[in-house]
Amino acid sequence: MEHESVKLFLKKEAWKEKRMMGTLDTKRIPQHKFNLFFNKNFEVSHDRTQGSVHYFGFIKKDIQCK
Repeated sequence: MEHESVKLFLKKEAWKEKRMMGTLDTKRIPQHKFNLFFNKNFEVSHDRTQGSVHYFGFIKKDIQCK
C-alpha cells in the first residue's frame, strides 16, 4: 500500500461550501472517530482518487437538537 493522505469533508444545507473534518493517513492515521449530530440533511465526502473510504452511523428521526 502506498502512503496517501485523504481529506474528509462535510457539507450541510446551510453552508455554501463543504468543510474539512479531518485527514486520514494510510500509514499513521488509518481511521477517525467522530460523534456528529445533525437535525438537517448533510453530505460526507472525501478526496481519495483510488480505493474507498467507509462511513457508518445511524439516523434517528425524533432527535431534539438544542
